[in-house]
Amino acid sequence: MRALKKRVLAAIDLGFDEGWEQRARLAIDQALVIAGATGGGVDLVHVADVPGAGGRLQQGAVELLKRFSAEQKDKLTRLSKETRGMQSVPVLPVFIKGDPGTKLIQLASKKAQYECVVLSTHGRSGISRMLMGSVAEELIRHAKIPVVCVGPHSVAAPEPVHVLATDLGVNSLKAEKCALDWAARMRARGVIYHSLREGLHPVLQAAYGAGSRSKELGELLKPHRDRALKALELRAKAWKRKGLACDVLLDESHQAAEAGVLEAARSSAASLVFMGTHGRNLAARAFLGSTAREVLLASPAPVVSVRS
Repeated sequence: MRALKKRVLAAIDLGFDEGWEQRARLAIDQALVIAGATGGGVDLVHVADVPGAGGRLQQGAVELLKRFSAEQKDKLTRLSKETRGMQSVPVLPVFIKGDPGTKLIQLASKKAQYECVVLSTHGRSGISRMLMGSVAEELIRHAKIPVVCVGPHSVAAPEPVHVLATDLGVNSLKAEKCALDWAARMRARGVIYHSLREGLHPVLQAAYGAGSRSKELGELLKPHRDRALKALELRAKAWKRKGLACDVLLDESHQAAEAGVLEAARSSAASLVFMGTHGRNLAARAFLGSTAREVLLASPAPVVSVRS
């Protein structure tokens, strides 16, 4: 029996502010790009966090909430029809009532059905609050599929370029696999980034971060540098075996890794940035000493977070 192609889950915030539609379309556009490459369709999902969705309502509020739900469904249906009119990718509107975080995590647990979940973030405080709750944070922490966050500074890239931030360890294995798999389907060029500083022992990291350039420190760092370059080149060969161009970038500066990732994304005109994250909290270490949050909020390209 032939396996069904996975769909892309686009989580849409049908907000009340003037920017809701622009944010929704950013998420939809990215979802269409991924679905076009993977051969699946897109589910436009809105979870309405309405009072009484899980309990009783006061009598006078019933009609008001019915009108509210009808208006939200109309918005979602309109977006879906407009999207189908512009693209050949199958698009399906899905309207759900309940707690947004809980419902979307449940959907994002269906690994056999969905390739990834895509959402747009505002960037107001920390990782932005979506759908009246910290849905982006909850998805990054708990989703079993990659989470693609289209941040407030994301811009369209002229060609597919995937920047992969790796710690060269087990925490990045799933992100490395995802980046290569999507690149093969999108025919994307790769840039594999690693921060030498963030991979060091805390004592060496402190000395390196302080700007020390002593001969002794250089001798201590040489085996770390050699191992990192060898590991990066080994990963690049996997891309080249699939006929993909791939560059490696060993960051030997004193800057924090998140600054290096952002610099790599900007200089390469990245279309997607990939990183592995732990499931403990949103400030989880993406690659040892760095945090996912800074990259998510400032990246010029959508960021794909893959739980390690």
